[in-house]
Amino acid sequence: MSGRVQVTGSVNRLLWPRLRALGFAFQFSKDRDRWTEGEPLVRTGTHGWQQGLLIGRDKFGGVFGINAGRELPDGTWEYLDMARVGLRRAELSYANQAELEAVLDRIASVMENHVIRWLDEEPPIPGPSRSSSMGGA
Repeated sequence: MSGRVQVTGSVNRLLWPRLRALGFAFQFSKDRDRWTEGEPLVRTGTHGWQQGLLIGRDKFGGVFGINAGRELPDGTWEYLDMARVGLRRAELSYANQAELEAVLDRIASVMENHVIRWLDEEPPIPGPSRSSSMGGA
């Protein structure tokens, strides 16, 4: 494929329906049906705590970004290092439309098979030396 890469249309066609099926909704516009850049996605996890997802293109283009976090019982947030589930920067890079679509499919698969499990697992009990962040992607 050649020409301009269509990020928003591709996310709405390929990724957003799969995230919605996992229970995510727009944080600020819950009645809206189309993803727009920059709006956080939220859901309530199996333990009743909030979970968040922020997706979008890197500000310089050519890389799709994703951050996932979960609220802990003490009100702090923990963020998943996406490299732990196979989404390193290199796997999120794209140079054309076909590569972007492959990246979005990979993100959806990793969300369905790994990230959602991490979001819903019982969080560790915080200790005095525990950090509330695992690092962003």
